[in-house]
Amino acid sequence: MNQEYISTGVAAGMLAVFAAISATRGHLERAEAFLVVSAALLVAGVASSKFRGVFHRVWTKTVHGVGFVNGTIILGAVFWIGFGFYRCWGRMLSRDPLGRRTRSENSYWVLRQRTRQQPWQFERLY
Repeated sequence: MNQEYISTGVAAGMLAVFAAISATRGHLERAEAFLVVSAALLVAGVASSKFRGVFHRVWTKTVHGVGFVNGTIILGAVFWIGFGFYRCWGRMLSRDPLGRRTRSENSYWVLRQRTRQQPWQFERLY
């Protein structure tokens, strides 16, 4: 089975799922519209190989663009805004999780009473 059949079928299937979701929520006009577009897409995909090729190219470019927007722009903005506000809030509250500003020592080495590992655990690490 070639990619054109798969992309056309996936798009028609997604529209049918959207129609089912809309119908269960009581939006019958929207469900009918999704079903009509899904059926038209499925019939055109089965009937015409030229349509499948054009649809496949448009579909892959659209999905690639949506993936770029979701992955790069939206997630980047969420990352920078989220962590930026978190860090600014921490600075305003003088949060110092490592205790770097409160110690007046030359080194930040923390001496342990007992190590977590036994010496025999370092013999064969791999």
